[in-house]
Amino acid sequence: MSGDIKNEIQKLKNKSRLQELKYKKMKDSFISLKKTHVEAEKTFKELYDFNPTIIITINRNFIIKKLNYRAAVFFGSERTLLINKSFLNFIRSSSKLLFKEKISNLLNNQINQTLNLNLINLKKESIHATVTCRVNSDNLIQLYLFNLSREPQKIFNYEIERSFTLINKLFEGTNEALAALDSEFNLKIINESFTYLFSKIIAKKISVGINLVQSLSEFPKLQSKIFNACTKALKGEKALEIIENSFTKVNDFFCFELTIYPYLNKNVLLIRIKNLTNYKIEERLKHQWQAEIGLSCRSSAKEEMASALAHEINQPLSTIVTYSQTCLLLIKQKSTNEILPKLIEALEKISMQAELAGEIIHNMRTLRHKDHLYKEKGSINEVIQDAISLLQYELLNFKLDIVLNLQEDLPLININKIHIMQVLLNLARNSIEAFKSSNITCPQLSIETNFHSEEIIVHIRDNGPGIPAEYLNKILNSYFTTKPHGTGIGLGICKTLIEQHGGKLNVHSNMAYGAWFSFTLPIN
Repeated sequence: MSGDIKNEIQKLKNKSRLQELKYKKMKDSFISLKKTHVEAEKTFKELYDFNPTIIITINRNFIIKKLNYRAAVFFGSERTLLINKSFLNFIRSSSKLLFKEKISNLLNNQINQTLNLNLINLKKESIHATVTCRVNSDNLIQLYLFNLSREPQKIFNYEIERSFTLINKLFEGTNEALAALDSEFNLKIINESFTYLFSKIIAKKISVGINLVQSLSEFPKLQSKIFNACTKALKGEKALEIIENSFTKVNDFFCFELTIYPYLNKNVLLIRIKNLTNYKIEERLKHQWQAEIGLSCRSSAKEEMASALAHEINQPLSTIVTYSQTCLLLIKQKSTNEILPKLIEALEKISMQAELAGEIIHNMRTLRHKDHLYKEKGSINEVIQDAISLLQYELLNFKLDIVLNLQEDLPLININKIHIMQVLLNLARNSIEAFKSSNITCPQLSIETNFHSEEIIVHIRDNGPGIPAEYLNKILNSYFTTKPHGTGIGLGICKTLIEQHGGKLNVHSNMAYGAWFSFTLPIN
């Protein structure tokens, strides 16, 4: 009995497996059919949209629901503008009744209908066409237009005209200065940008028909450059020239990149002028800022060095004065020797000169305490961005991730931009030096600004080796340094410059996450 049950169970299992296999085959077949259906729909859409025959789909109320590209060209409008418009608007009055009767027969008898219609497009052109009507699978009416009375060449010419109008708008609307020359260097086509930019070069307006080379007769060097470039282009080579004037006034300066290409078997030359003026001005201003910052750094370094020298030299000079005065006192007490008057005179001179040297050095030390600091209204965020842009020149061979978290809408403040940039660059360079002497794999420098209690706070952090805790209270002191060959005046300069602005430079305990400095700048 148990053996029969086992056989039945095995039979049921085999039957179940067969059912599973059938189900899998049916599922695979369904997926294949679905894929085929999707591909068929895609193919049908492409055949519909790009079919050379004019195809229009309308509903029972004669409203256009769909049409292909050829139909849009036929009507002289974009497809999207024709959707939901009545097809009756494009049929002459003499043909409307016949068309409605044919559509009624089509819907009642489900038999395709063919008729001749007098149509009108958006350009008010009358066109005779043969129209075949049929009902599609969506129960909508499809119209196929044949045997147009307007020749195909006219439609082609219309498309060419539309394309030319579009290209002309693009040509005139672009900021690129473009022109075409014939083999004699006469201007055949120019756009407004070319007219404007070239007039800045020759100080007079240029127009179609003018010989480009001859128009430069008042500028012999430039004329020679352009002639040689055009001649090179006629030989089949691309020619490039940079045209700029002297940098005297920013408003009068220009710098253009002129490129000449051969076209149409070298009988036509295409010219493109790229305006590099703003880029060049920005580049020169950056160099100027760098020079000013360098000068400011050198000046500050000299002043701090003078203070350091005063501190070091003043002590031995004080000792000289003390010993000289002691010698004078002793000699005056024993003045019986004949040589004593001369010794007294010499020692008095030593004492006087030593005191004078001490006074001079004292004066040198006070040079750095200026009574007046030039300031102007400025944005701290813009100063930071300018400083970082200057720093990029030093990061060509060192990969550093710079993150800026700058609070928007900060008020403008009175600052000396060069001095603040100097502080930012000094702090950033300290971080870079620390990174280079460590094994940090992904060095990062972050600068953050925020506004708090009538002052702006700027934070500069890095993920480098950090500052040991025992140095935190000394690091901002002049002449203190942790570098083997440092002078210890860099952070002293930063501290002095910030304090001259009425702010304060701070160093924070951040050993586990790198160095962290901040400084404040008052709003008023």
